[in-house]
Amino acid sequence: AEAMTTGRRLGFEYLKRSADAPADWDVAPLGIVMRAPTLYLVAAPEDRPLQFALHRILVAVVLDTPAVAPPGFDLGAFASAAQFGYRLRSEPICLRLRVGEFSEPDFLERPLSDDQRATRGADGALIVEATVDDTMDLRAFLLSLGSDVEVLGPPDVRTEIAGELRAAVAGYGRIASDPAVCHGRPSVRGTRVPVTVVLDNLAAGLTPEEIVASYSSLTVEDVRETIAYAAEVARAKKGRRTVKSARQPARPQRG
Repeated sequence: AEAMTTGRRLGFEYLKRSADAPADWDVAPLGIVMRAPTLYLVAAPEDRPLQFALHRILVAVVLDTPAVAPPGFDLGAFASAAQFGYRLRSEPICLRLRVGEFSEPDFLERPLSDDQRATRGADGALIVEATVDDTMDLRAFLLSLGSDVEVLGPPDVRTEIAGELRAAVAGYGRIASDPAVCHGRPSVRGTRVPVTVVLDNLAAGLTPEEIVASYSSLTVEDVRETIAYAAEVARAKKGRRTVKSARQPARPQRG
């Protein structure tokens, strides 16, 4: 803060996440930006602004050298630009999504890009295509939408998002989604019994013990976890309907 208020350069040791030892930096501090939950120092070693996570700055000292901002630099524009979203490739990608009903208004009211196109698939689902920068923010945004958005392309983005979601589901115990089992529908792990079958039996008035008697691969605990899983899915869908605005800050910036 002192360096910025006095217009002087800042020297510090910075430890990158992947580095074994800190590196020395001499920069012109330009501002502080928050990308929840992390605070970043935006600073220019020369004429190109960079961002530094504050918690990775080990030792800092205000220098006597005057700090000069790069010509035309605007902190607000920099913070909202793609370079602050950690690009994963240099060229933009053509993102294709199948969007569920809860997320439709978000994409229709706030396009991902100037060239976004929204059409209806044969099944009536909203298909969104947009040219966007491939950033970590984009991946986090797509993951935050859960089952309400399916990535159709590019193939590598689809593969990565699918893998992340499968890994997340695997962490919830007995319920899993495997493309080779029940056409990928959520099922009790190690069986070929879909969650919907268990829920239909419960809705018909059967007790967990009666369901287990009919499906020898199940246990009473499997039935209980199926109920808990269904309740969590219902809560998540309700949350997407009622608190969409809470997701808005996490949308990737338009390229």
